[in-house]
Amino acid sequence: MDASSHNQQHYDTVTDAWTYILGDNLHYGAFSPGTQDLEAATDQLIWEMAEFGDLQQGMKVLDVGCGIGNPALALCQKFACDVTGITISGRGVELANADAQARGLSGSARFLVSDALDNRLGADVFDLVWQMESSHLMYDKPRLFQENSRVLKSGGVIVLCDLFLKREFSVTDIYNYRNELAVLEASFGKAKMATMDYYQDCLENCGFESVALLDISERARPTLTHWQHNVENNRSNIEQLLDNKAVDEFLDACVILDDFFHRDLLGYGLIRGRKGG
Repeated sequence: MDASSHNQQHYDTVTDAWTYILGDNLHYGAFSPGTQDLEAATDQLIWEMAEFGDLQQGMKVLDVGCGIGNPALALCQKFACDVTGITISGRGVELANADAQARGLSGSARFLVSDALDNRLGADVFDLVWQMESSHLMYDKPRLFQENSRVLKSGGVIVLCDLFLKREFSVTDIYNYRNELAVLEASFGKAKMATMDYYQDCLENCGFESVALLDISERARPTLTHWQHNVENNRSNIEQLLDNKAVDEFLDACVILDDFFHRDLLGYGLIRGRKGG
């Protein structure tokens, strides 16, 4: 089974349980002294990403890897955006479209099962490509960014946030951390991590200009503690959706990720680039 098919099955399986763990936004938070609540911190990341990406009222947005659609719908409500969300998870699309209908946003937000590497959408359509924590799951990043560029209008912006390698893993690193990496894969899917510098080079090679990087690792790291607390507080509900082994692996994965942050192996950041004319 290839990585995409594996991840599709994985996210169809974990999505409902993850709402108890990660919250409705299904992503890391941007914590600050005045933002200690997980929901507030995940919302804060949306607004900071929107500002970083220079999102404007009424823009046409493509959300690549839209999860269950909550960030996309937040953009619709705050910025009157027209948003198309794509994901390989049929369960995510089902929940996102139901939420859009419940909020009265079906006219300005729609969610589709689609491959980010070949999305079958029109060229030169969108003002902004928005990508939250999905790029690390996509092995062919040059193709991903070529596809993102294709659907963007000239001068359009791509903005993404994700986990990043602080440095490239050597063969020795991969061997030494093989057990930890296996736990992360079991909990979060098959991934191909890369450094922020790699992302910058890749975007520039795909014709993006004025590429900017913003490292918020220390502000994102507290998310892991909140996830662990949510598992402890909601375990009975979670275990109706995931087996005990998967729940224990998720807790182990949080400990591993926190240690990788501590060792400066992993970080978290935002990247922005503008499509050249």
